[in-house]
Amino acid sequence: MRYVSPPGLGMPNHIVQFIASKGISQEKFESLEAALPETDVLYMTRIQRERFASQEEYDSVSRLGSLQNTKMLLCMLRWACGYAASTVRL
Repeated sequence: MRYVSPPGLGMPNHIVQFIASKGISQEKFESLEAALPETDVLYMTRIQRERFASQEEYDSVSRLGSLQNTKMLLCMLRWACGYAASTVRL
């Protein structure tokens, strides 16, 4: 299992420990680009503005879920799957 998140927004420790107790290997990444090449399935959620104390704090981490990264993801899918992702439009 691979986790991608900015510093401070990682998977809660109790969940990491639970998954480890089941013998499932885990890796942590701070960039989608680093995690994608060896990733088979990707589940992506949005960064929730309401969970941050200030707009500045939100802005500092919200780039992870930006449209730019979505375009990068689509490029990776097109490379990996060829025609399967070629019909996806933004």
